[in-house]
Amino acid sequence: MIVSKFKFTPYKVQWYEGMPLSPHHFQQSDLTNEKMMGYLISKTSPYHWGLIDMEVDSSKITEGIISINTIEAIMPDRSIIFYPIHDQETLHIKLEEEDFKTSNDLDIFLVKPESRNTYDSQTVSQGYESVTEKDVLDQNNEDHPACILKLKPKYQLAIGEIPNKHIGIQIMKIKNGISGIQIAEFDPPCINISKTKNTTSKIQELIKVLRKKTYYMQNNLKLNSDNNAEVMHSIFMQGIIPLDHILNSNYAHPYTLFTSLINLLAHISGLDKTILLQDIPKYNHKNIFKSFKPLFKFINSILDSIKEPYSLKQFINKDGIFFIDLPKETGNALFVLVKDYSMNFSETMQWIENAVISTQSMLEEALETRVLGLKREYEKTQEDSHVIIKINTDDRFFVKGEKLCIYNRSADKKPSEISIVSFANSSNELPK
Repeated sequence: MIVSKFKFTPYKVQWYEGMPLSPHHFQQSDLTNEKMMGYLISKTSPYHWGLIDMEVDSSKITEGIISINTIEAIMPDRSIIFYPIHDQETLHIKLEEEDFKTSNDLDIFLVKPESRNTYDSQTVSQGYESVTEKDVLDQNNEDHPACILKLKPKYQLAIGEIPNKHIGIQIMKIKNGISGIQIAEFDPPCINISKTKNTTSKIQELIKVLRKKTYYMQNNLKLNSDNNAEVMHSIFMQGIIPLDHILNSNYAHPYTLFTSLINLLAHISGLDKTILLQDIPKYNHKNIFKSFKPLFKFINSILDSIKEPYSLKQFINKDGIFFIDLPKETGNALFVLVKDYSMNFSETMQWIENAVISTQSMLEEALETRVLGLKREYEKTQEDSHVIIKINTDDRFFVKGEKLCIYNRSADKKPSEISIVSFANSSNELPK
């Protein structure tokens, strides 16, 4: 039997009547059950370990003391750390100047010995310490409370690396800069994305940009090609929505987020078929943010290749008047996008046709004389959710350098969004 090939022998202790009992039998029975359960978990859920919750005493950081108030974690060997359970417990470490000799950044680990022993020897370190739990009641009755000895994992903090014959997880990164010693940005290995603030915030930024870019590529301003509608639908329905769902769930695992981002990447790759991802990065549970970096880089390269044909600047709505600051030089025409998904096309069209449009100093005159101010022309689009109008600035109701105002006396309905359209080609002409 080649025992050395395997980490343990999955054989249960044989119990029989009249057997001579010793602590070894109970220890081995307990050990075998733990090892078998751990083996099953590691094979079916390899990323089951990591930081669950932690609170650091920030007041001591500047003094070079890393002091943990509370911590909850699952170690790679599946041992569970709850700290503190007793008032007399402490978990801290002092940083020395020598620690920063080679680098201004330090990795801080929560570690424990690999050993299961409750004693130190020349070959192994003490892995557990015996603690007494007093007044434990018999579950069959309340008589004869007993003191029970239990084994507490002997954990501590380590600087720089995990010591030999120990297991551990990195819980934070410390940097020593101009402002002194501070906690640096770091996403620790964890089992839910609530602890991956840097990764999730970066993904949220990417989604925001992606929404903006794909919005420009939709058929709003006749800028859509024949196949873009299908690509847009794929990105939103099969890419962004599942990813948004995961981001809004603090119980999702970082690996689930990783695979969902790869799924989004596959969908947005259709936006630029000249850019290829040569190697799919592997998920690294020990360094979560580093795992995501190649995906971020690839997605950004696709987003950068999408040149926005126009930009939108939104009007401000105050007291029923929509207004916007205009530059001193505006050209001969302005394009205004009026959008509202709650109104149909004819209602939106009617609203803007009946609205008074002028610059700020001419608005009162337009209202008093009951005229609509600036002339407007409807620009045909294929969308029912918005109306685009062209305003001629060569008009007495337009004064350069003033705010442009849009007002409709109807209080029943008003668009949710009105924007000025500025084109990237600087021609200020709607693409044909």
